[in-house]
Amino acid sequence: MVKRHWKIFVLTLQRQPISFTLITIIGIIFSIRFVWIIPLLLLYLFYFKTHVNYYILGICIIYFILFIVSNNNPLNEIDGEGEIVAIDYYETFQVNIIRYETKKRYVFYSQLDEYTIGDVLIIQGNVQEFENKTRPFGFDENNYYLGHHIHGQIIVEQVSFKTNQWHIQTFRYELMHSIQQLKSSPVIQALWFGENSDLDRQMLSSLNILFLFKVTGLHIYTLLRLLKRWFINNERMYQWVHILILLMFWYLQEWHYTMFRYILLWLIYHSLKYLNININPVIVVLVSVIIHLFISPYLIYNIGFIIGYTIVIFIRVLRDVIHFKGLKFYFILSIHVSLLINIWSNEMNLLSIVLTPVFVFLVSVVIFLGSLVVWFIPVFDHFFYEIFQWITIVIEQISHINKIIFFPKILDIFQWLSVLSMLWILMSKSYKQLIIRAFSLLIILTLSFVSVRIDDTSTFFMLDVGQGDAFIVDSRGCLAVIDAFEGVTETLKGLGKNTIDYLFLTHNDLDHTKEKNDLIDQFKVKRMYTAPFQTIDGFKPLNQVQKFYCGDVLIQSFVLNKDLGSDNANSLVLKLSINAIDFLLMGDATIASENELILKYGDMLRSEFLKIGHHGSKTSTSLAFLNHVQPTYALISVGRHNHYGMPHESVIETLEHKPIFIYRTDTMGTIQIEIRDNDMNIKTYEP
Repeated sequence: MVKRHWKIFVLTLQRQPISFTLITIIGIIFSIRFVWIIPLLLLYLFYFKTHVNYYILGICIIYFILFIVSNNNPLNEIDGEGEIVAIDYYETFQVNIIRYETKKRYVFYSQLDEYTIGDVLIIQGNVQEFENKTRPFGFDENNYYLGHHIHGQIIVEQVSFKTNQWHIQTFRYELMHSIQQLKSSPVIQALWFGENSDLDRQMLSSLNILFLFKVTGLHIYTLLRLLKRWFINNERMYQWVHILILLMFWYLQEWHYTMFRYILLWLIYHSLKYLNININPVIVVLVSVIIHLFISPYLIYNIGFIIGYTIVIFIRVLRDVIHFKGLKFYFILSIHVSLLINIWSNEMNLLSIVLTPVFVFLVSVVIFLGSLVVWFIPVFDHFFYEIFQWITIVIEQISHINKIIFFPKILDIFQWLSVLSMLWILMSKSYKQLIIRAFSLLIILTLSFVSVRIDDTSTFFMLDVGQGDAFIVDSRGCLAVIDAFEGVTETLKGLGKNTIDYLFLTHNDLDHTKEKNDLIDQFKVKRMYTAPFQTIDGFKPLNQVQKFYCGDVLIQSFVLNKDLGSDNANSLVLKLSINAIDFLLMGDATIASENELILKYGDMLRSEFLKIGHHGSKTSTSLAFLNHVQPTYALISVGRHNHYGMPHESVIETLEHKPIFIYRTDTMGTIQIEIRDNDMNIKTYEP
């Protein structure tokens, strides 16, 4: 009876209209995160309204409305019993993931090895929500944690241990602890347990190799193919081994979505095979996506989940259009997957794309299987670790040979259109069709780049970098960077920049120079300047007033040929004039610096925007200086909840009394000012 009903259900999937319904359901699901999908979905429904099953659609809409409602009722505080269900270990502390009464997950920090998996705690504290993206191309903390079903951080006021109860993941953590003493432990933890570790930095982060394995499980696919080729000839036996290995990795990798995707596809595929039913493989993948999201709706926020399923669809299409098997198919598949990830990460490393099959082989066979040998025969640990280090060095050297090209991070809608166009191209039935479709992809990419690059607009960024400074000026293809604490590299990559025309460091403090070496290594930097009485390798001190032109921007250096006794006081002061709008950037200049500037430059200091010196410290921004500059707007780069008490109350009171409108990164995130002719638009990225 069950088989009969299941077969009736599955047969409906063979009807052409079901594909329209599946696409509509997926569109509704992802419109929760990508709002731009809604108008496209309405147009799609209007055009294909007779092909959609509205009963199935209605059930899905109700389900996800309930999901949205439940997600919009966050807790503000916690006072009760919770169980630790996962732990991330770091060198000096651990991050505990706790499941509270509502079944939602939260994180809190503790000392290393203070708690173990399965601990039940009585915990009291406030829940701090994760921040939204505060830089244009920065890390979206809120979406990242939501994608892992984590809803906030507990600021613990009081916690007490109640009991430890058996947890299904206890054995996994015991296995991980058993290999801690091995040199190869980071390799085993990354590839077998899916744990983030130092391997993320060691193993070719610039080539996206670890990310490739995390979202595709290519190393596990390789293991299964080797078992079938060399050890298991019986198909029935192989399928049992196949599912058992997938279940094992699903457990070891703490129920990771990649492993569950494999298991779900395996179950759907073998159910169809058992029923002797043939369905388009792409439809099978779409069904898998919907089932997966019904079980774990928060995965819509997980970019790895989205990319992983996109890659699976690519694989299914490639199997139909490329008639190679074995190593040839493996080679072509690796290149396509690498190209797809390059598009998503808005960078192009041509050499790495070509060599990806080699990298995949080295990691899947040599490193992955070698780590298994070390796990069971620890005497080989030192030998394997040396091989691993050698492979890492070789691949890193290769990555440095080839220059990575960054292109503008395109809007979500154009990113998806580009991916769909690539699939469309692969499905071409003739060379003529292939050329026409490839040309359409070129048009989409061109439009997307135009949408993020308007040449006659000059843009000024005060990046939200916490307790530090970082400014970017982009005008007509010319780029200037003033100070670089953090966030500059990711922003320049997002803008598609490969060259920095001017790099100014106001002085040598770490909160202004931290990313200096990264910028010099990853970009072509044409000119580098700093202040007098500062010594920074490769940077030329500006000992007199100089003018620099960068697109529509005039940059003037206001220098003091007098040593005021500290790096802060000797900060390089720059005035940026963009059309008729002036910015005065003070670095960490003190009141003593301001007095000297007044004497030397007087009315030349006048500016619409004043970047307040030293993050709003009371040692800067005197009333006399404000009277000379006469700013309309004050810019303050300062960290949230910093222990310095910046910006100081007296500075804020002085600014408000003038009155001067204040833009500050701790409450407003990155401040982005776009200037076109004499028109100005100010955009903020609030936490």
